[in-house]
Amino acid sequence: RTRTREKSWKVLKQDLRGMRLQELWRFHAKHQAWLTERRWRCRNCWKLSVGSAGPCQYPGCRGLHGDVKMRNLYEVNAEIIRPECEEMRVSYVEKLAREGHPP
Repeated sequence: RTRTREKSWKVLKQDLRGMRLQELWRFHAKHQAWLTERRWRCRNCWKLSVGSAGPCQYPGCRGLHGDVKMRNLYEVNAEIIRPECEEMRVSYVEKLAREGHPP
């Protein structure tokens, strides 16, 4: 189970509750290819499909209209941040601190 915000604040010092721009750039460099890959986003279900044109590949949608876009923060969280943090049961900032990269 994920720790509540209140419990996290008791464990994590005030100066470690955010991330510096330098750490954000490190994150970008590590995942740049994935982050900047442009894919077709369906205007009906808003999901990304492989390739640069429709129709939507998701069952039950098959939307025909969309745009070529990069990933959004919801996808970054679901595909990168959450899987890395759930295993350790910590926030991303706590994960960085444990790895020796204090924010």
